Amino acid sequence: MSTVSHLDQQRLDAEPGSLLAGIRDQQRDLAAGHTIDIPIAGYKRPQLLARYRFISLDEGRELGERIRKSDLYSTDNDRAEAALFTSIIEACEGLFAREGDKLEPVDPDGGGPCRYDDRLETFFGVEPSGSARTAVLLAFKGNGIAALSHARVFAEWLTDTTKTVDELLGEA
Repeated sequence: MSTVSHLDQQRLDAEPGSLLAGIRDQQRDLAAGHTIDIPIAGYKRPQLLARYRFISLDEGRELGERIRKSDLYSTDNDRAEAALFTSIIEACEGLFAREGDKLEPVDPDGGGPCRYDDRLETFFGVEPSGSARTAVLLAFKGNGIAALSHARVFAEWLTDTTKTVDELLGEA
């Protein structure tokens, strides 16, 4: 991205409170430091939530390149599914239990909130597999369709981080 000269910047500066200033403010705030907590289907009381961070364009490209180069995926559908799973695995900051206003990390050993990893498998009483994808499926009770649907909600949030989880799930 090129920089704007001082004189050009003066011409581009918008009056505070103007429509143009509002657009510029929204652009600056779009993704910086945003996270979202998305409920995992099948858990009611308490809910199980996954907290995700924003994935930058560069990070998304790197994830896509890893998937494209992998010999594990033979079709475009396989690669698309892998991209969804990989995005939630990489972006997950932790899993949390929530009931009402109470939020508690899934932290069985004092190491911080579990992610989609061996610690989560141990928490659920399963021998660790070393596979993050297996941990994702375990969190979703083996329901791959629910996991993919959840990942699509996350992907939609990446397109507009101002949306709330209720808006994304159609509950607003």
